[in-house]
Amino acid sequence: MLTVQAVVIQRAHITYAECGGKTLPVGAGDDAEVLGEYWGVPVKSSGLFHGYDIKAKIGTAPTPDSIPLLRVRDKITGDVVHILGTAAQFAAAALDEATDPMPLASTIPVPVPEISICDDGSGSFVRHWTPPVKAAGDEFRVHVMVDNVQAVPALAGGHTNLAAAVTWLNTNYAAAGTWSDDGGRLKLVRATAANVGVVFTVGNYT
Repeated sequence: MLTVQAVVIQRAHITYAECGGKTLPVGAGDDAEVLGEYWGVPVKSSGLFHGYDIKAKIGTAPTPDSIPLLRVRDKITGDVVHILGTAAQFAAAALDEATDPMPLASTIPVPVPEISICDDGSGSFVRHWTPPVKAAGDEFRVHVMVDNVQAVPALAGGHTNLAAAVTWLNTNYAAAGTWSDDGGRLKLVRATAANVGVVFTVGNYT
């Protein structure tokens, strides 16, 4: 049976979304039936990511952190899986996986839940985010979304400290408001209400 390695987001009713998908062999070629292309749209509430809502792939991605999904039925087992990628990528991988592998889990955008920023009572619109703890040799990446728009992707090399992240935010996301380091927490002050999301990831990016 021909298989390709693919990132499975969902198998039947089992989801691997919150773990960033699971790389598994997926039936391909004559033993597989492609059922359609979809968008995996992040489900986010109260600042938390809860998995993906699978919607028909019409037009452009509904959100900057949506992912392309392909629904495939294994004719041998009857399993239906949703995998990361497109029909064209799946067909190319089936022909020559070494030359055209399916997208890796590392290509999945970081979901950025947005939180409403409201008047704090003084006429200002203020919000704080707390960065995670990181080792001395690691960096922060800051993923930002404002009213469902991600103007600039997170800096590939990350930031060595919060002060460096604040400088980057005031350069690239000045339209969102004024960013500052408020006692080790990231602070945003705006003049109007908005939905803003900030997610820190930590790693050795340099």
